[in-house]
Amino acid sequence: MQNAVLAWAMSHEDIRAIIVVGSRAREAGSVDALSDLDLILFVDNPDIYVDEHAWLEEFGEALVPLLNRPRGHKPEWLVLYAGGVKGDFMLVEANGDLATLLAEFPYQDVLARGYRVLLDRTGVESALLPRPTPMPSEPLTHQDLAQSTARFLLMADKIARCLARGELFRAHRLLGGELQDEILKLLEWQAHTGSGIDTWYGGRRLEQWADPQVLAELPDLFPAHESRDIAQALAAAIRLFRRLAEDIARVGAFPWPGDIQFDRVVIEIEAMLDRDQVSDSN
Repeated sequence: MQNAVLAWAMSHEDIRAIIVVGSRAREAGSVDALSDLDLILFVDNPDIYVDEHAWLEEFGEALVPLLNRPRGHKPEWLVLYAGGVKGDFMLVEANGDLATLLAEFPYQDVLARGYRVLLDRTGVESALLPRPTPMPSEPLTHQDLAQSTARFLLMADKIARCLARGELFRAHRLLGGELQDEILKLLEWQAHTGSGIDTWYGGRRLEQWADPQVLAELPDLFPAHESRDIAQALAAAIRLFRRLAEDIARVGAFPWPGDIQFDRVVIEIEAMLDRDQVSDSN
């Protein structure tokens, strides 16, 4: 599909430059047959390509075209093509040479993972283009750990209340969403400590960078849709979070959050889970 995009762009003078990002641009060899083609199109007037999507059919049969335009972000067409190919087309207004466009590109973390120039009509020498630089991880503070611990316990308490009421769907959803997000945050912090490991985002490639002991425990955090299974998964999540938090506090020489009574909250959660309302019959 990349060749089709380039051929199309060559016949459209308003397409000033195209760069490839994502796995198909990185030199680390992470691309495979399932990888998306992620493109950033610098065009004279992005609205032309936002307001209609017939042009996307130039690259194949578009089965699912979706315009993704979150507030404050550049518009992007996400397209699933016949044959299983997925293309992402971000549209950015061209207002200078490619070096300037890349330097002013709002998502520098995308460029930092690598990019490749597919088309450049701006005439800048490739040697003048900014090179990707490593993305330093944000240093963890005692306050970060305290806030994450508080959020985790409040969410664990909410899940226990849902179970006590027999609201299995909501309990399951919260367990697999916000609660696991806090665990993922601690896993990333643990991996960053003294290593500089790139933990990507959203748990991507977690199997490659997370602690093997944690990986062995993760299946316990994904329960069946039964009260007892969800309660057991919640208990496993609490144990894992506590161990990770204590490890991070030890390595970072942080005091344990003294205003958060972790053990007291866990006792009250266990009491809710032991009530008669929580049973396999729910």
